[in-house]
Amino acid sequence: MNDIYFIFIFLLILKHTVCDYFLQTIYHIRNKGIYMAAGGLIHSGHHALGTLLCTYAATRSWSISFLAAAIDFVCHYHIDYVKTRFGPKDVTHPYFWRWFGIDQAAHMLTYLFLSTII
Repeated sequence: MNDIYFIFIFLLILKHTVCDYFLQTIYHIRNKGIYMAAGGLIHSGHHALGTLLCTYAATRSWSISFLAAAIDFVCHYHIDYVKTRFGPKDVTHPYFWRWFGIDQAAHMLTYLFLSTII
């Protein structure tokens, strides 16, 4: 693996951690299951901005960076929407954690896909 791809994916994982576990609020979480509600859009916007910065750091290309950010915005929004809308809400239920794992895997697969366009 080329160093730039490793660094890019590393940056995206850090970005994901910051956006999902430090910047995400209860408002975002409660609104992600309502299609086109502001909370989910704002949360996905945080991810898009982070992806824009990570991609620019790796490529120094604004056009590729905006493309990657747009792809991440759309994918992140819909992955979260599906999990929140259709997945279990009870964190003590085993299916909640299965859905959570699938959600996180889908986000990581998005980042692997993004690494193919840089």
